Amino acid sequence: MAVNYFGTLNVIRDALPDLHAGDRDSITVISSMAGVLPCFGYGAYSPSKFAVRALCEVLRQELKPGASPSPSYCRRMWTPRSWRPNSQPGHRNCRH
Repeated sequence: MAVNYFGTLNVIRDALPDLHAGDRDSITVISSMAGVLPCFGYGAYSPSKFAVRALCEVLRQELKPGASPSPSYCRRMWTPRSWRPNSQPGHRNCRH
């Protein structure tokens, strides 16, 4: 939560004054499909990404139209650090 949610919140909060002052005020928030469809083994990660998704929805209602965040939901990235045999696409415990 400290990085995924509060990091996103703090960056948006710090950037809003500059975005409102300029003529371009779009915000793109990088999130994850884990915040849309939870997957086995991501019990700590998925809730933090759900929180980012909810933050974007709330800010979309609270901010002026041009300054509302647009979440980008990235699919799973396969890296040596994230690879686990039980979480490969097609494994019975993981929804992709």
